Amino acid sequence: MLNNLRLLLKNKNFFLATAKLLDFFLLLGIFYPGLLTGSAQDSYEGLLRSFQEAVEKIDFQNYQEHFLPEIGEVEKGAFENYFSELLMDQVVVRRLPGLKEAEGKKIIYYHVYFQNSYSALIETWKLSLVPANGGWKIASREVSTRLRNLYRLKIPASMVARAEKITVKHQDISLTFQNALVFFDNLPEIETALLIIGPGRLNFEPSDQNEKHQLKLMYKTEALMADLDQAYLRFSPSYFTRNIEIRGAVPLASLNQKESEEASRAFARYNERFFTLENSLTREMLTVLPQGEEAVFEFKGPKIGEMAYIFSPFAEDEITLYDRRKDRFVCLYTPKEASSGRFFRFSLTERVDISHYDLEAEIDPNNFYLSVRARVRLIPRGHPVESLRFRLNSNLNLIRILDNEGHELMFNQDRANKMIYIPLIEPFGQEPLALEFFYQGRLVPPPAHTDVVAGQFEDMQINVPVKFESWLYSYSSLWYPMSPGEDYFTARVKLIAPEDMACLGQGKLTEVGRISGRKTEKGPGRDKIFWVYESQKPLKYLSFLVGHLERLQELTTQTGLPLELYASREFRLNWKGQLEEAASIISFYEKLFGPFPYEKLRVILRFWERSGGHSPGSMVIVNQLPRALRPQVAASSKPSSPVDLTRWNEYFLAHEIAHQWWGQAVTWRRYRDQWLSEGLAQFSTVLYLKEKYGFKAYTEILNQFTRWTKRKVSWGPIVLGSRLSYLDFEAFQTIVYNKSSLALNLMADLLGEEVFFRGLREFVQNFRYQSASTADFFRTMEKVSSLDLKLFRISWFEKYSLPQLKIETMAEMKADSSLFKVKIEQLGDIFHFPLWLEWREGSEIRRERVIIMEKIQEFSFSVKHRPRNFKANPDGLVPLS
Repeated sequence: MLNNLRLLLKNKNFFLATAKLLDFFLLLGIFYPGLLTGSAQDSYEGLLRSFQEAVEKIDFQNYQEHFLPEIGEVEKGAFENYFSELLMDQVVVRRLPGLKEAEGKKIIYYHVYFQNSYSALIETWKLSLVPANGGWKIASREVSTRLRNLYRLKIPASMVARAEKITVKHQDISLTFQNALVFFDNLPEIETALLIIGPGRLNFEPSDQNEKHQLKLMYKTEALMADLDQAYLRFSPSYFTRNIEIRGAVPLASLNQKESEEASRAFARYNERFFTLENSLTREMLTVLPQGEEAVFEFKGPKIGEMAYIFSPFAEDEITLYDRRKDRFVCLYTPKEASSGRFFRFSLTERVDISHYDLEAEIDPNNFYLSVRARVRLIPRGHPVESLRFRLNSNLNLIRILDNEGHELMFNQDRANKMIYIPLIEPFGQEPLALEFFYQGRLVPPPAHTDVVAGQFEDMQINVPVKFESWLYSYSSLWYPMSPGEDYFTARVKLIAPEDMACLGQGKLTEVGRISGRKTEKGPGRDKIFWVYESQKPLKYLSFLVGHLERLQELTTQTGLPLELYASREFRLNWKGQLEEAASIISFYEKLFGPFPYEKLRVILRFWERSGGHSPGSMVIVNQLPRALRPQVAASSKPSSPVDLTRWNEYFLAHEIAHQWWGQAVTWRRYRDQWLSEGLAQFSTVLYLKEKYGFKAYTEILNQFTRWTKRKVSWGPIVLGSRLSYLDFEAFQTIVYNKSSLALNLMADLLGEEVFFRGLREFVQNFRYQSASTADFFRTMEKVSSLDLKLFRISWFEKYSLPQLKIETMAEMKADSSLFKVKIEQLGDIFHFPLWLEWREGSEIRRERVIIMEKIQEFSFSVKHRPRNFKANPDGLVPLS
């Protein structure tokens, strides 16, 4: 090369030759970059390969040599501690893609997984590389995140005993076994799991009166006692010492094959349900220790089947009793006496806010195969965050997760509870963070259960072949990575489907396009269509409907809100006038509750097998039922249901539009607050029907609600929410929809309509795009009315009874002043409500309102004529027992 340069210097065309030489080097760099940079790259890549090998082979001396001399000895000692102090004996290392450069250093990240026969540790290492002696050395190693206290739990293990008696006691529950096998876990000096096989006895008696009532409805007793044949217990070591007693335990040297197989099957069945994660590095199941008083008892008996008792001092309902065989919650409550060992901890929803989703989802309804790229933007809430969790359907295969710098993140998956845990490379606490999820799989959409009103044709049997060609992916599908708690966010969603389908999403439609099919050996592939929807208003959850759908109409309301009407392509039944009706409903609600909460409303008439509807943010789906195609072809249906108001054609549409305020703009915080969605939506619907059809229709509807409420009220209070549906779905509809509507009607009468609706508008304003509780609602109403509504709340929302009244009247007629006296006594629980009294006085009908809130009250009215035809509650608006 030097000789060539000398020749060039002698050449009179030096500059031309230099240009050609530079061109040569540029081309060399473009087409053969390794020739120019390969030595440097190979140098640090070789170092990293050698370093990873030293870690995985647990070669301490070789490990030390990869560091700068001044820190090598310290790093070697730190590495040795994993094995001498933590007793690890194996290591798995995964380098994360990507390389950062800062101040002449190269930054590399590794996930490092340590394990021994019973425990595991997962760390993220941040390595800083610097040039040294013609090569590269590690200048620093930082542990940026650490998942500790992970265990490789196994049963049966080495310790098995036969015990004379095992007693397990906790809040409101005890398990007792006699002459049973006890299988201890494999963790040395830590007791966290027991498997018990043998004859046992359950005794469970809830301390909460409402829960005793629920138990009596289900099992005809207020205390559940049953025989058991096995139990699996998870607990903390301190819990074991305080609450579990094992007497007369004799260790067994060996088990017969039948006993061993039974124990293995039981452990495999129970273990994955609680405190267990699948690690993405090794695909191994790891468990964490319950904390403090946390405990789970899984038990099985010949009559009760499999049940689970869960105690979590971190939950609002500390005790859960769950029936696995019938897939229902039996009890959910916090015991009267405060338990020990409780402490406060932050939940994910208190530390991280999901602010935006950017999704691209391709769906093929022919096989229900879903492929998604989901980018999620997160904002911390003041505290550094080391790990995140999301809910995602376990039928979907999560391929990888990237952070906003392109690093692939490790994740742990709890498939039983459909939860994903993600340790971050470095904690974040100031700047927003973006994660990108890639996943795919076959996902058949389940029936929507949120905001659904099952109508009177729920059990219709169709005797003609009918195709229902639309599919709804919504909240219950868990089709995208969701926050475990309630969260609101903006969104951009790109939906891709076969060209003969349409995808309807939330917000404004900003783009539609075609994707040409890929050519294959069999010929050209099918084209696909994509739709892009953007919502600038915060949404509670993401939904889309895919199928044979077409747009029929558009219009704009008087306040400038764009409306669109879609219907199933093959069956367009009674669609004319629907969008005009929707505009009328929205106008009515806006006067009562404030502006429509979203930038657009898409109304979809869906041809479907069940009546009812669904109402995600900015979208309303109303199901249209099939009709008999010929007179001789009939369909059978239920004659009525608690929410059967279909003689008024606007019912379903008005109810689902009301959910845009109640359930979407303001959502309920927990199941006990579900009436804030369904009860307020039902109440709003009745108000619209009253506006359109008059007071007679209004009283007819409320009287129907009252009849059903009297029939079903004993199933439980309003605050039991969806739990009522486990026992009696009609009771759930009656109490959460109709009784709530009756109670709200009484509150409006009690406060006065002007004050009541001012309170509703303030409630919407204060909790717009947030979750709210029953307590939040009543605080707002007490503020605007200056009334104490505690008795009203307790009597109507927390009790499963109705007022019982004894009424006596007496007229004291005098020449100068006559009085009509009414004595009202509440015979059962004390309620707070307005009561209208009516009588004929001379030729006129007189009506007076009184406020009932005490055991016995007397009211006096000045009259001119002797009262006749006295009636209390003349319109039947108060549901009396």
